[in-house]
Amino acid sequence: MSRLTVAFYDSGAVCFEDSVVTDSGVAAPSRSAILPAFFALARRSIEWLGTSARKLRATEAPCLFGNLQCSEAIGTVADLAKRIETRHPLRLESPFEGCDTIAGGLWSGRGVLGLNTDDALAHLQFDAGTVELPIHLHEHSDRFIVVEDGEGIYHYAPGTIDSFDGTGVISVPVRPGDVILFLRNVLHTFSAAARPLRLLSYHAPQIDFDDPRQYTLPKFLWYPSGHIASSCVPPIASVESSGRYPHNAVIPIA
Repeated sequence: MSRLTVAFYDSGAVCFEDSVVTDSGVAAPSRSAILPAFFALARRSIEWLGTSARKLRATEAPCLFGNLQCSEAIGTVADLAKRIETRHPLRLESPFEGCDTIAGGLWSGRGVLGLNTDDALAHLQFDAGTVELPIHLHEHSDRFIVVEDGEGIYHYAPGTIDSFDGTGVISVPVRPGDVILFLRNVLHTFSAAARPLRLLSYHAPQIDFDDPRQYTLPKFLWYPSGHIASSCVPPIASVESSGRYPHNAVIPIA
């Protein structure tokens, strides 16, 4: 029997654990069954967080960290992604959220799988050297993000978009198998300075990449690096593409 199992931690202890069966047989798991199983696991995790967030001890953290385990028949998370891509080919396109060094594609639960749900799974690839995606939030959808391959840093900030002044950003290294779970309105970003980074980012409800509601920038733009590359300047940022700012620069939008 093949499974996907996720566990999340609060103050060092497991606060939520769940698993889904991808194939009840003894043979290798069906490629057609893995993506629906992933959707189900992510959906249940978000539903649990929505009802349990106030009970968690680590109330100062707007997100939870955990890990995803794949059974031996599936292999690594990268193997999981390959099985999904083989069954459901996906073209990754850039720019993503205004950044040319990030490419992404979207598997729609309704459009690809025919599910009676309004959710989607994004496949994101960060090129090595991607350090210019500004901190942002998603006002209209929740996230279950799995690190597929590579290495990078997840940056997030407590507080609201209106109160954010560029300080208090927390940076957490991430590696394959790590999972980040958060509800809407959490300020965050990723960087991949040394190596490429690939993510599986489930969000509910589905918001297309070209939808204006997809992401929102705060008044102060916080970047993992101070170099504002011309290929990564957000459309609404009033900064010169050749400008250089101190590390972890905070650039107010006029």
